[in-house]
Amino acid sequence: MLRVLLLGEPGTRSDSLGRLLLDAGHAVETLPASRLMHLEALVTAMRPNVVLVDYTDPLRDSVEQLCYAPFGLDTPLLLLGQGLDQGLSQRVSRAGFAVYTGFGSDVVHLAALLPVLDVLVSRERTLRDEVDSLRQALSDRRDIERAKDWLSDSRKCSSQAAFEALRQKAMERGESLGHVARLLLAKAGDISPG
Repeated sequence: MLRVLLLGEPGTRSDSLGRLLLDAGHAVETLPASRLMHLEALVTAMRPNVVLVDYTDPLRDSVEQLCYAPFGLDTPLLLLGQGLDQGLSQRVSRAGFAVYTGFGSDVVHLAALLPVLDVLVSRERTLRDEVDSLRQALSDRRDIERAKDWLSDSRKCSSQAAFEALRQKAMERGESLGHVARLLLAKAGDISPG
């Protein structure tokens, strides 16, 4: 089950899409498209898995502003555009948002959107996991280098010998090299990890 934030105009295909999502077992919060400019606050407060924006021409200015907004959402945003011009579609894509165009308001077209949502959310989770993994690896590398330098200075040994000592301690404890490096830095007292 996905938590979906749907921004669209009442009385349009957004109503049908909301019902379809609910029937598929998803939790849906529907808000008027005019709330689009408050998107960052809405996502922070509601924590949806995906944001759907049902594009209509009056939204053009808001969508344009969204492309240049200074925030980065971890939540995938899918702009549902019928009659969306190619230039705006490209700007939205470059801003990091997915665009799904050329569908009508009938149930068949809307139902075709459900697998797209699953793929979009899955892809976002995978990318987020990869980014978290890379951040951790960079943090580990920085802490290992700092611990190695501290150990080399305090023991008056080579950098290679300090690294081997860290590696040996990590193997003995069955812990990652980064974790052991952070423990050493914390014990060093005047050196704070991170």
